[in-house]
Amino acid sequence: MNEASDFGEGKGCRKANGTSMILGKILKNERRKRSISQLRLSDMADVNNSYYCCVEQGYVNLSVFKLVRICKCLEVEPAYVMSELSRLENHSSTSGEDKNSVMEKKYKRTVSGRV
Repeated sequence: MNEASDFGEGKGCRKANGTSMILGKILKNERRKRSISQLRLSDMADVNNSYYCCVEQGYVNLSVFKLVRICKCLEVEPAYVMSELSRLENHSSTSGEDKNSVMEKKYKRTVSGRV
């Protein structure tokens, strides 16, 4: 399977939706916690590096199959990622906050140790 065809080779990345953006930020945070580069993770998960960059930026709708592969490489349960996604989506929709600002606040607290 060619990931380049999954997001339109030559078309560049396109904004998928808010859910994809939140999922991408969760994966990015998990990757950074483990000090893994995007290139290394894309190699480990056997996905195209450009495709993975687009995943983290929320430009593609990630398949369940690829999500599971990426989670295995990060040594994180897909269920955890999905629960975080659900929690953050619910928080942003009930508070009226922008999903990006919710993620930024959450991960600033995580990085500073004030979880």
